[in-house]
Amino acid sequence: IQDVYSLRCAPQVYGPVFDALDYIDTIIEKETNSATDNPLIFNKEDGEGFEIISGGNFHGQYLAQAMDLLAMAITDLGSICERRIARLIDPTLSWGLPRNLMSGVRGVNTGYPVVQCSMSSLVMENRTLSMPGSVDSIPSKGNSEDHISNSTWCARKAMTVVQNTQYIVGVEMLLAAQALTMTEDLLKEFQLGQGTQAAYAEIRRQIPACLDGDRWFHDDVRAAHDFVVSGSVREAVIAAIGTMV
Repeated sequence: IQDVYSLRCAPQVYGPVFDALDYIDTIIEKETNSATDNPLIFNKEDGEGFEIISGGNFHGQYLAQAMDLLAMAITDLGSICERRIARLIDPTLSWGLPRNLMSGVRGVNTGYPVVQCSMSSLVMENRTLSMPGSVDSIPSKGNSEDHISNSTWCARKAMTVVQNTQYIVGVEMLLAAQALTMTEDLLKEFQLGQGTQAAYAEIRRQIPACLDGDRWFHDDVRAAHDFVVSGSVREAVIAAIGTMV
């Protein structure tokens, strides 16, 4: 009766992700421009010498929690994308698309199921890495440093989550383009929106459709990852419709 949540609720999932990214940008900008030395050394008001103040501006809790939030938000983004990837290769959920978006002779060719398995593996890795690291603290230096932020680990795992999700987003676009190509003759009266058409054309410019049976998909997945990282698809859409989020 109604579309599933991964389709119908995409704006309600993406919105919190974008809001989280805005918040994270604010935190990083403030921390980058803050004085994190210890001690801090100031000129005395009377101009006679310096005042030395021991403080805690070096503590990385702001960054640690921001990186934890980044990992959680991007993990959620990757999760909803992977669910749509799974729908594209399942004929019971894709409104009649070929099973696995398979081309060529059935039984000889398999299509994209292993690609989807790889993306689900990345989602599971992301979910593990999105567990907060900023709540984990081990005292050091004779308990003088009895609460640490763990910010380095938080940033490292957030970076891995982002890199994994770049693959997931790229593969979703790759498979969506494959589905559009395979249905062009059946849906000749169906016109894509300007932005969608621009994205589709840019994807096809970089990755030809797979219509003659299986091929080695490593290069396709790598290219899909690259156009996410480079922003080339986004730039093509902006050129077609103007500014976007």
